[in-house]
Amino acid sequence: MNDSMGAGKECSKPVAMVQSLADAGYRLFALAGHADPRAPKDGAHARLKRSNDGIETRPKNSLMDHCTFFYDLERKYRDGDGMATIGGVYEFCYWTDVLAVRPGFKFLVAPVTKGGQRIAEALNMAY
Repeated sequence: MNDSMGAGKECSKPVAMVQSLADAGYRLFALAGHADPRAPKDGAHARLKRSNDGIETRPKNSLMDHCTFFYDLERKYRDGDGMATIGGVYEFCYWTDVLAVRPGFKFLVAPVTKGGQRIAEALNMAY
């Protein structure tokens, strides 16, 4: 993965891995964004929280744009040496998980979690 690092290349390997699932017919769902507990509570952390709370949206028009959002959090609020705006050294502490749902998937029973209900709705499953 190290050969994919550098401005404009960071997302090449992660996107390729997830794109292979999409190409195989899996439906992709981006889950909530996460911050490492040791991450600075700065503007990047606040922006991630706003996206999780639905106040600000993360790009969903392409896997590359979605991935780049997380690197942009680092770029906007850190200098080139990984220095946080609050003075501590910390790098890449934000991410999201992607749930891949296989073609033809059906819940055996109606989902009870909000996430499960949203997936059922997106897959047009009526209960």
